Amino acid sequence: MQNQTNSTTAELFWTTYESPSFNSTKRVGFTIVANDTRQRYYVIDLSATASWTGALKQLRFDPTIAGAGTVKVDFIKITGAYLSILAKIPGTIEAENFNRGGQGNAYNDATPTSNSGNQYRTTEGVDISIHPQQATNYVLGWTVAGEWLEYVIEVEKETYYSIQAHVSAPTATARIAVELNGELISPEIQIPNTGAYTTYKAIEVITNKKIAIGTHVLRIHVNSAGFNIDKIVFSDAVKTQTISLQKGWNLISTNVDVQDSAIEKIFAGLDVQMVKNTNGFWKKGQISAFNSLKTITPGNGYLVYMNTAGTITISGIPCTGELLFAPTGWQLIGYPCTGESLFAPTPISNYFNTSNCQTIKNFDGFWVPNGTSNSLQNLEPGKGYWLKK
Repeated sequence: MQNQTNSTTAELFWTTYESPSFNSTKRVGFTIVANDTRQRYYVIDLSATASWTGALKQLRFDPTIAGAGTVKVDFIKITGAYLSILAKIPGTIEAENFNRGGQGNAYNDATPTSNSGNQYRTTEGVDISIHPQQATNYVLGWTVAGEWLEYVIEVEKETYYSIQAHVSAPTATARIAVELNGELISPEIQIPNTGAYTTYKAIEVITNKKIAIGTHVLRIHVNSAGFNIDKIVFSDAVKTQTISLQKGWNLISTNVDVQDSAIEKIFAGLDVQMVKNTNGFWKKGQISAFNSLKTITPGNGYLVYMNTAGTITISGIPCTGELLFAPTGWQLIGYPCTGESLFAPTPISNYFNTSNCQTIKNFDGFWVPNGTSNSLQNLEPGKGYWLKK
């Protein structure tokens, strides 16, 4: 802004799509530098002023004191939430409800003068079509690498979040990045081949940091093209896992990354006598220096001896990573770290075959590759297993 008047104060007025009149509820005053012909930036906070959340439509800049000369004002990036309703998080963001503001402000589209699907917001450049299975819903398509869309969101709980992108793709090459206030907040979302553009699947990643309460700008980047997107669902990624322990020996594993993984913390309040794996042990009442096992690692298997039955209850982020095991011999393994928020039995054959396993067993049964009488079929959350490789 360049101020060539004698004014030292000014007022900024604006209208919205919902309220097209300039009035006192959409006005904020601020101090300016008189007779300043240099380019100078003024950050004006509208958040404390009534009716500011609707998408800005027109602005008027008025120096409070009349004077000779001119005022030149450049407004950069004027945008706002579509329908003037901030998407609540936890909650769902419909892809078609990107911000108002147009090309370069609310979105970047390879064909900004046309909506290839000619549906919903037909005057915008983003390509929107009708959902193939839901006649009253919409999806975004015709994606091109380098495109992006923005959404104003209202976060109501500070936590790690699960991000589920509901997408479709006929190949496995498409990629999405999720950014909050200019910073990437999760691993890149790798979109698998869902079978067709008409077949949608939810792909989940977990944020790499807690998202703070408040208003934020979410940006979805198209890193690699070739997919459609319906919506993005945010839910609390912190999950609680409970593991029942009987008196005597138990084979267990955990599947959440907790803040404190010390054995004393994991088994707090329980009458546990010993915890061990193939590399070390922890024994109740023993001097800490003599306990070679100090912590519980998610996804690994452990032998636990309980003096009395009890239950472990822990909360954290679902663990991610590959199954790790020694090249040969017997070893303890746990339920795999899939990174998914839903813990459910998963077929052993999804992970093991004749190339990496001879036998898997626990206290109740066994599994061998291509076996016809296997009494174990699944790896179960909270359970541990012996693996012979």
